[in-house]
Amino acid sequence: MSCTYQFISTSTVEKKILALQNKKIQLVTDLISTDEAIIKSLTKEDIEELLG
Repeated sequence: MSCTYQFISTSTVEKKILALQNKKIQLVTDLISTDEAIIKSLTKEDIEELLG
């Protein structure tokens, strides 16, 4: 059996990267799993974050 631990300190680059990844994952999930209303409610900033 193998265990992996991930240590993330507060206010680090790693934590900010993980937060951005999670936000992008949620945005993509919302786009794929919902109706057209969510697509119409996307802002320019949302799209830039998704693609940027």
